[in-house]
Amino acid sequence: MKFRYLMIGTAAVLLAGAVSACSNPSITSSESQTAVLVDNISSSIYSTVTFDESYDFSNLKVGQNLGFTIIPEQDYTVASVTNSGTVVESDGDNHYTVTLKSGSNRLTATYDLDPTVNVVEQFKLNVSEATFADIMERWARVDLDFRKDGIEQAQTLYTWTEISGEDEESYFINYVDGDTTHVETLHYGYTVKIRYLSIDTPESTSELEEWGKSASLYNQGQLEKAKRIILQSQGRAMYPDDSTKWASTTDSNGRNLAYVWYSEVENPTIDDFKCLNLEMVYQGFSFGVGSIEDCGLEFYKALDKANRSAELNKRGMYSGELDPNYWYEDPVEVTMAEIYEGTINGGTTMANGNPNPLVDEKTLYKVKGYVSRKVGGAFYFQDNYDYQQTGTEPVDAYGLYVFTYAQTSIQVGQYISVVGVLSEYSGTLQMMGVSWKTINPDPERDITIIDETKQTIVPIKVASSDWNDASYSYNHVLVELVDDVYSYGPTQKLGTLQPDGGSHSINHYNEKYPFYNTSNKCIFFGGLGSTSGTGIRMTLDQEILLSYGTEISYTYKFFTGGTNYYYPGYPEYVAYIQGEDIDAVSGYGNPFEDFEDEWNEHKDDPELQTEVYTRKQFHLTGISQYYVSTSGKNACYTVNIVASGDVSVTATF
Repeated sequence: MKFRYLMIGTAAVLLAGAVSACSNPSITSSESQTAVLVDNISSSIYSTVTFDESYDFSNLKVGQNLGFTIIPEQDYTVASVTNSGTVVESDGDNHYTVTLKSGSNRLTATYDLDPTVNVVEQFKLNVSEATFADIMERWARVDLDFRKDGIEQAQTLYTWTEISGEDEESYFINYVDGDTTHVETLHYGYTVKIRYLSIDTPESTSELEEWGKSASLYNQGQLEKAKRIILQSQGRAMYPDDSTKWASTTDSNGRNLAYVWYSEVENPTIDDFKCLNLEMVYQGFSFGVGSIEDCGLEFYKALDKANRSAELNKRGMYSGELDPNYWYEDPVEVTMAEIYEGTINGGTTMANGNPNPLVDEKTLYKVKGYVSRKVGGAFYFQDNYDYQQTGTEPVDAYGLYVFTYAQTSIQVGQYISVVGVLSEYSGTLQMMGVSWKTINPDPERDITIIDETKQTIVPIKVASSDWNDASYSYNHVLVELVDDVYSYGPTQKLGTLQPDGGSHSINHYNEKYPFYNTSNKCIFFGGLGSTSGTGIRMTLDQEILLSYGTEISYTYKFFTGGTNYYYPGYPEYVAYIQGEDIDAVSGYGNPFEDFEDEWNEHKDDPELQTEVYTRKQFHLTGISQYYVSTSGKNACYTVNIVASGDVSVTATF
């Protein structure tokens, strides 16, 4: 029977055609006062409701009987029905009759989920067959791009080696934690940082929480098995036929929000794909988060089922067991020298070729040292503030980078204790999973300040002639280069490494759909002592902004020199006029010739910024680090610039 309802908050007051109260013989004259019905059952996502009659819900009377049938959603059963807290028993086949009481009658139902239901297997990728064909075809009639179209395949080991026939070592994917993975897109080949939509797993990087590392390992394990991965934006998932809502969106950290679908089948159908976001909830590694408005009704229902299933079956966080990948004991106290003892390069590998046994991303270590530099929430610390170096002779010096978003009050020069796990990043060691408390810090778990005295951190001097000497392999230690650095030009490489970065520069890795870099981190190169001197890799942290005259470091060309064009919101126009630069730097041709007519219409608009940079010679202090590229093909020592005062321009050329 049809009825209408008016939503009031989370409840629904039902309205229908008039029926006289005297038509119900159970109502007496003494019970003729009005009754109010608040129907929470009809507004539920777990069921639909049909009433026995077209009751006049605007004129209900005390003592009147209302009959209705609840039809639960698939995989659910009705657990209980109450009227203002009083249980209402079913009189068969989910039919219920309530006798209205004076005042408010609040109808509510609860539901049980069939614990054997596998919602991950049930839930299917919601795209048309035509769109799916375009997604799966390596060179489709429509080359879908995740940033623009909200859907695209990500590169997997299978697609890289079997389909493209490329070298396995060049395949890139970075498993960050349980709800974040960095991948390379299949069609356009750029790196995109994916934050999984509608879930939030416990922390396992900047901080450590129970089940965080287990969630991270599960995420990695599923994607390592995947032959195919599809990225789907929020808009594409909610409005598959609405092209205005397809483009990907980002969070406050510049990560692209997506549903991640994967298949272990080499040539899959739509039904072969599983939603990893949903699976993380189903396995008990996350709650489903977000509203119906954010997720869409179908995704919201699926996430709710997954969460209920995890709780019913005691999986993951609901198991009642200890997390096997969480450290419940006191931290192990070690010195930095002990961490690096017997290791080579970045300290991740022993001299015998075995992995550093301390790097298990589980054991908590307590390490002490002096803060050498801070950048954002993160910081570097080393085992001495002044190594009493004689000339440029090598000294024993060890340091670590601490990855954290926490805004601590520690300052450069203070002696501190850090508790966290050791992990590998870009070929070297770092500490993560740290905790900071302003009030009553726990020395067995939190970062603590041992001595608030701010010692002067004296950098270790390194001559250009000794830069590549193994004895100068300082990791995460503050160094000063004795000789000036002479920047390479904008197209000059160091090996196969190329300069890149800056928020006013176009990302070089996408030759078909241009976009500006999402952070201001710059990577550039130079020679020590001369342009032909020992080559060195340098990075400018995204938190640091340098200036020289009217020049500001919004692009790597601040160091390399050259002309940079910046047109806010229109990187494709810039890509057109910078075609020659893209040719030289990335090896691609100029694919933007189609923009010529549009460009001629806009080239005189005031938004276009032409930035001319001089090539620079400078004196440099920074954090030395062993670096390995994501492909594993390039390895070198680098200097990270993490303080604006560490760069002094001495000349331009």
